[in-house]
Amino acid sequence: MRVTHLDIEGCQIFLNLSDSMLGLMLQRCGMSLTRLDLPHIHKLSGDTLHVIASLCRNLEHLSAHSVRVTISAVNQLTMKCRQLKTLILREPISIRDRDIQILFDKLNLETFALKQRNIEGLCLSHLPPTLKHLDLTSCNDLIMPSLLSGLSRTPNLRTLELINCVSLTKTDFESICMKVPQLEELSVSEYFPNLSTYALDSIQNLKNLRKLNMRLNDFVDDRLVTLISTSCMKLEVLDISGCNGTMSSNGVTDSGIRAVALNSNVTNLSMSYLSGVTDVSLFHLAESGKIKWLYCQGCPEITDTGCSSGSRNVTSKTTNTAIEVVESFRSDAKKMHLIVGGTLVKPSEVHETSKGLKIDLSDNCIDRLRPDFSHDALYASSEDGDDYEALDLDSDNDDYDPYPYEFDSELEISDSELQFWE
Repeated sequence: MRVTHLDIEGCQIFLNLSDSMLGLMLQRCGMSLTRLDLPHIHKLSGDTLHVIASLCRNLEHLSAHSVRVTISAVNQLTMKCRQLKTLILREPISIRDRDIQILFDKLNLETFALKQRNIEGLCLSHLPPTLKHLDLTSCNDLIMPSLLSGLSRTPNLRTLELINCVSLTKTDFESICMKVPQLEELSVSEYFPNLSTYALDSIQNLKNLRKLNMRLNDFVDDRLVTLISTSCMKLEVLDISGCNGTMSSNGVTDSGIRAVALNSNVTNLSMSYLSGVTDVSLFHLAESGKIKWLYCQGCPEITDTGCSSGSRNVTSKTTNTAIEVVESFRSDAKKMHLIVGGTLVKPSEVHETSKGLKIDLSDNCIDRLRPDFSHDALYASSEDGDDYEALDLDSDNDDYDPYPYEFDSELEISDSELQFWE
């Protein structure tokens, strides 16, 4: 059987994956592989990329977590995997700017993702013109002029992810938006300590934007959401979950959701974990008739009246009403999916009598993100008397000893480890 995709990213049986085991697997299918996703947790050494380069000459997509990147490995990869278009490196070990620059200069990458806290990003001035998707999650020390210079070289860029880029400033973000007006997808979610209240206003200039993720960003409020709703008319997917504001801002409330309902063309809305959102927001969304996917778990002020999943004020009244509505008013063949996990709805109270409705008791709510969650429960009391070993953050840890790669032809892999791709 010809194998083209090998995805072992989330497979528990590969927690002990070594270079020898990977070599055996790739010997059997490497030449036909076009996509390879390595696991998050493994025992791979510094020879991993050498093995992949030698055995996977037709590779187009590579995703790797915590692998050692050396100059020799990069040279092998760029010389032997000439068709590589997607490269995802999450927390690579010992990677340097010059290594990434070689990748940019010698490969026609279309997608590049890097999660690395201590990279300066001088290499970003060499972004390839072929690039369409760029993900710089948690790249905290970026030298912004290099990024801006690189963005000027990417007329085909459609997706930009700047998640947890803590060094980003208002001026930086404004300059980025000026460089890439063609963007269709943008993520500026989570923690940005150097931004300010009006820092994200430049999003209004991205007229081709279809997908916007501002999840858990403290500088997102009703004013910004209203501005975007009236400016980005191609926007279809919006995530403003957990945007509860700062000391000087109330975050997103019913007013912001009303603006989305009245002015935008959003069909997929995530508004979970918002303290200022009530049943009124759901009335506005229902009246607009545009929403097809709605995620609103963990909103403590939403009740049966508004009908939300993940709200602890929701009871079987919601599921019964959903059945009545589907039977009375929905004539199309599309099934409604109602998730009520984490609410007061009990399994014994769920009686699906309609073919047009699926009631799901899965609890997708993340309790620690709820605005009414008590974080005190996360910390042990000092009265408990627990002793914790002190961690010396200044100490050098040079104990890493990568074992030399030796291909073991006698190594056996169990059937359970191979059946997923045979």
